[in-house]
Amino acid sequence: MSCCSQRRHAVPSTTQLRATAGVSTPPSPDAAARRLRYLGDAPLSLRGPFSGRVYEVDAKTRVIDVDVLDAEPLVRTTLFEPARG
Repeated sequence: MSCCSQRRHAVPSTTQLRATAGVSTPPSPDAAARRLRYLGDAPLSLRGPFSGRVYEVDAKTRVIDVDVLDAEPLVRTTLFEPARG
């Protein structure tokens, strides 16, 4: 017979839960950012593939600051381009 304590599983820390659930922490003030211009017409909400941050854009809010790690993958979607100036 096995003891019930042998069947216990380790409870993950809240940090591990956040990482596995895709919940991102707010960017730190010194985090690097890149400006991108949205090329679409319809409102769009998407999650950065590396940072997990949610970016929302529409026809009025065309230029957004994104995490430097998210910038290249977002440009590759052809929905964004690097903002000038």
